[in-house]
Amino acid sequence: MIHTVYLVPETIQVICILNTPFLMEKTGSEKLEGNDRYEGYMVDLANAIMEKTQNSLMFNISLMPPESFHAVFDRIMNGSADMIFAEVSLTAHRVRMGVEYSIPFMTSGTTLLGKLDQKTEEDGFYFLNPVSNEVWISVGLAYITVSFFLFIIARISPTEKMYHERETKLTFLNSFWFSLAALVGQGSEIIPRSFASRILVAFWWGFILIVVNSYTANLAAFQTAQLLETKIGSLEDLVNQQTVDYGIYDDSTSMRLLQNSSDPVKRRAYNYLNSRTEKIRSFKVGLEKVKQGNFIYLGDAAEIEYEIQSDCSLTQIGEVFNIVDNALAFRPDFPHRQMINAAILDLKESHANQKMRENWWKPRNCKGANLSEVGMRSLSFSKMFGIFIFMAIGIVIALVSVFLEYLFSH
Repeated sequence: MIHTVYLVPETIQVICILNTPFLMEKTGSEKLEGNDRYEGYMVDLANAIMEKTQNSLMFNISLMPPESFHAVFDRIMNGSADMIFAEVSLTAHRVRMGVEYSIPFMTSGTTLLGKLDQKTEEDGFYFLNPVSNEVWISVGLAYITVSFFLFIIARISPTEKMYHERETKLTFLNSFWFSLAALVGQGSEIIPRSFASRILVAFWWGFILIVVNSYTANLAAFQTAQLLETKIGSLEDLVNQQTVDYGIYDDSTSMRLLQNSSDPVKRRAYNYLNSRTEKIRSFKVGLEKVKQGNFIYLGDAAEIEYEIQSDCSLTQIGEVFNIVDNALAFRPDFPHRQMINAAILDLKESHANQKMRENWWKPRNCKGANLSEVGMRSLSFSKMFGIFIFMAIGIVIALVSVFLEYLFSH
């Protein structure tokens, strides 16, 4: 008689930490039981490992809050839990503590998270943005006014009537043409003769000079808005400025890596972060401060990459630094370490781990999200009204001059 032997999977007590997108509670999880209550990258990894080990292992998940992250190491060191099934950073400090690691299943690091206050979509009339609509309308009205008064002065001034017959006079249309040519920086065959008309033209040229230069400068600023936002493109830029505040999860691997670094820039960053009286106790707290504006968060690159893929008001600043491996952590002398390592290697060699990652970290779909224009504003009339007063003064002086010329000539 042949007896069928059923292998009972061994239950492994694992500690997990709720951390998006690694481990999250499903919607309606209160109606579910056991591991079915959870989803995320770590759940996919656990299921894949169980499949690779032919279901000889079963993971029993127990949660600990993120604030108690370092307390979980005490649990595996005293044997009350078998594994930490989370994105544990592989560091020399923890190895010296006696923590045993699996083969790394992911690589991460530290990067900067900032906010885009404005997003600029593609616009065929982008060239109009550097100045406000009020300014455009005011410049148009100034052009009409100057052209009209140039024609009036030509009709009143005795000097303007003394044209050589081969010269072009300041007729109504010629007056508008002359003003337009000056506005766009082109020459004209028309020559104002009278003192009054030349005064008006001189003020018009000064007006054009200021308006055009202001427009050109602001257009260039708009086109390089992301660079000029706060001039922060790296950790070095961040520590060399005092305009934008920044912070880090106080009890994180990122903080300890800055502390242990011999790089002077990273040491300066650590000294400032360590001196902050307002400590950040979780990634969620740092994320909320970034969303409020004028704050940059230093955090885990994987967490930041996940957040910015769905929130187009956020952006990663600069490159990832302080690269670390993420692995599972075992209690000392854990008997199934080799089996789990073999399963992780199989997943890496078949690129299954990469496919699992792509299920949670998707390509960003934010049209124009990298065109940050924080601090960039169109030139408003309130900032430009002085030049219009300047032009109005020129018109008044020209009218007074032509009036006096007319009186004295009669």
